[in-house]
Amino acid sequence: MKILQISKHFPYPLKDGYSIAVANIAQSLIGNGCEVELLAMNTSKHYLDLSTLPDKFNDYAKIHAVEVDNRITPWGAFRNLFSKESFLLSRFNTPSFAQQLAIILQAGNFDWVQLESVQLAPYIPTIRQYSTAKIAMRAHNVEFEIWERQIKTTRFLPKKWYLQSQVMPFKKYEIEQLKNYDALVAITEKDLNYFKKLGYTGRGISIPVGIHLKNYAITSPSTTPELTCSFIGSLDWMPNLQGVQWFLEEVWPAVMLQYPTAKFHIAG
Repeated sequence: MKILQISKHFPYPLKDGYSIAVANIAQSLIGNGCEVELLAMNTSKHYLDLSTLPDKFNDYAKIHAVEVDNRITPWGAFRNLFSKESFLLSRFNTPSFAQQLAIILQAGNFDWVQLESVQLAPYIPTIRQYSTAKIAMRAHNVEFEIWERQIKTTRFLPKKWYLQSQVMPFKKYEIEQLKNYDALVAITEKDLNYFKKLGYTGRGISIPVGIHLKNYAITSPSTTPELTCSFIGSLDWMPNLQGVQWFLEEVWPAVMLQYPTAKFHIAG
């Protein structure tokens, strides 16, 4: 089976959940006999000098990267107020990427195209035009749900208003796109069931983010009696930061009352 995997930023280095999820599922597909090509946006925020990429990164058959400037600027955010498309989508919708996608689709005879997040759904018409491949959407989250939570916790009214203006059309778009997928791959069973409630009727499966233990050093368990727990995640991703803040404010004080020597480690 030949698969084209499309990513909204280059999935290397493996230092955030999205990159780990994208790279590891590709490695698993390749390990099961699939031929996988990667087309990734090389964005300004996650820019990678491709010369630093390991020679056998995930054993992709081919790697394609397109430089995309999707920086959030005040002018870009303001200008988008006069557009029907949410800025949450338009930042990832660029002609140069669509052109490269069309070239790759015409050159390869793909069985499946796997989109890594709904921000790549605007390229579905290009895929349908230049390929007969089936389209799988790998939903890393129910994206609009995360943004709705962000609105609820935002106290600065101008920002709250702007987010509402962007999230409403984004939510509508994410739900409308459910009819355009040949398969939906969710990260959790909860997300998959939610998408079904929103109207998805096609083939669906949940595949959690996996890791290959051979890539990680295993150390001996600590012999100290202290209770320890840890959080690992990118702290420039607001839901992660909010989760840590909630844990420290709502949970950790109760833990400390019962276990005064407990330790909480944060890596991000």
